Amino acid sequence: MDLWIRNQDRDALVPIKDAITEFSEALFYQGCILGKYKTKERALEVLDEIQKFIEEFQSVTAELNEYGEVTNVEHHKKVYEIPKE
Repeated sequence: MDLWIRNQDRDALVPIKDAITEFSEALFYQGCILGKYKTKERALEVLDEIQKFIEEFQSVTAELNEYGEVTNVEHHKKVYEIPKE
């Protein structure tokens, strides 16, 4: 999967290939802090948003022509920006 996440400070763009972990009020990916929040609940909400984004990203719209060939493939946005708060 070619999903990228821009961290909260907007100074890193991280390719996501496996698990994002939540540790209390912060979201981490391979030692990089993606975002810090006032509460654990907000961090979990952002993690839920990332999950929804991934699910939508994985969905692809395609049309077939009369010969059964794929045309008009539409991919969804590939960069998720971590919210500030």
